[in-house]
Amino acid sequence: MYAQQLTSASGPAGVQLAEIDEPDGTGRVVVDLHAAGVAFPDLLQTTGSYQIVRDLPFVLGLEGAGVVRSAPADSGIRAGQRVAVLATDGAWQQTVAVEPDPGNFALLRLNTAHVAARVTLVQAAVWSEAGTLLFDEEPF
Repeated sequence: MYAQQLTSASGPAGVQLAEIDEPDGTGRVVVDLHAAGVAFPDLLQTTGSYQIVRDLPFVLGLEGAGVVRSAPADSGIRAGQRVAVLATDGAWQQTVAVEPDPGNFALLRLNTAHVAARVTLVQAAVWSEAGTLLFDEEPF
């Protein structure tokens, strides 16, 4: 699978497309991501300025949205559900595997994952001159 890895702490130029192994989904919720956010901590990490400095290379990304591929039977989450996930790291890749902790799926529990997923760089959303967010009407 593909991921955006930080290969050098040289700012956004240090982010490179890389082919990596899929994460181990044993006992975890596996989500095929359709979108990932770009947060301020991600940008800080590209220069080594974040309070947690990780060994290079690593996959950036704290949150994403997508469709559950598989989940533990007792997790309360099922394959096919659309979710927003807090991945702590690694959301800039095609697939993530996260602990089935309800805190990692807070947006799913509030039933706002669809809206959160659509407010991304991947979906066609634009600001109008009046400052209103406009969404495309394509299904997620």
